[in-house]
Amino acid sequence: MKNKFLLLLLMLPFSQICISQIKEFYKTTSNAAILLYKKKDGHLIPHGTAFLLYNYDSGSDETMLITCGHVTYPDTLIAAIPAADSLRNALRGRKQTSIKITSKTGVQTIAFDGNNLLFSIPVNPGINCYRHPYLDLATIFCNLTASLMDDQNNIIALTNLKILPKSYISEKKEMYAGQEITFVGFPSGIGTQDGFFGSRLCRDPRTNPLFRKGIISWTSEKDDLFLVDGFSYGGNSGSPVFSVPNAESAGKLIGMIFGHLNDQVEINSTISDTMDVKIESTSNLHINNGLAQCIPAYIIYNFASQVAQSRAAWLSQKGNKSGINL
Repeated sequence: MKNKFLLLLLMLPFSQICISQIKEFYKTTSNAAILLYKKKDGHLIPHGTAFLLYNYDSGSDETMLITCGHVTYPDTLIAAIPAADSLRNALRGRKQTSIKITSKTGVQTIAFDGNNLLFSIPVNPGINCYRHPYLDLATIFCNLTASLMDDQNNIIALTNLKILPKSYISEKKEMYAGQEITFVGFPSGIGTQDGFFGSRLCRDPRTNPLFRKGIISWTSEKDDLFLVDGFSYGGNSGSPVFSVPNAESAGKLIGMIFGHLNDQVEINSTISDTMDVKIESTSNLHINNGLAQCIPAYIIYNFASQVAQSRAAWLSQKGNKSGINL
């Protein structure tokens, strides 16, 4: 009995550490997910999810936004990122609807909707937007500033956005079938200003992503994707996938969702026209089978690093290291 009691005492601090670690992990992953809107008839429509990788080019103040290639086809995207509490309260108190940020190339105006900062991101293929030649993957160079330094060298937080460094990228050898994962994004408008399919159900004026949990269900040495046993829907495109931390390893970025596999069901139906003649028709129905398609993080990071060099070369020719056209 005494030995059992000592074992429980030894396990208690470990359990507390694990719970604390997991809470911090989910806070980090929540702050990593970025809601992307597109504009249609003057309205913001949820369009996908994205995340940021750290840009190691010391001469650039640009951020590297990662999402799916098919998400990048509007000529402008809007990134909605919750404002830091102190900034939000200050802007509300002054009834201010935008802020201006001075960068190397001029002034950038960022809209404020009362809860979120709305960053306008131009999409110029081959200039600031680079799409992978055969994978549904893209990197956009833009300026999603998380903090600024004022005239007194004080750091002013704009958002709590988490930019993922190289140390957060899972290597190929760290992935395995059966591994627990979680992915975070904005499927079907959940967590956005208008909610589930615009119905205002599950809405949040302060951008608030949805978590789902699953496992890696399939990997292959000969394929540039892996499958996750977890349902993904429209809006999850670009969602970061993270390994869940455990006693052996910390949680890391393990990939990005770009779609899901469908089962094809054939439906036969018979109807009668006005002359009571029976007409038979056949249609195919595509049903989400619960397997999300993902691109591994090491492929994403390698691609982003390669196009960062292309971007730096383009900027050096233009004599403009920040590359933000305002």
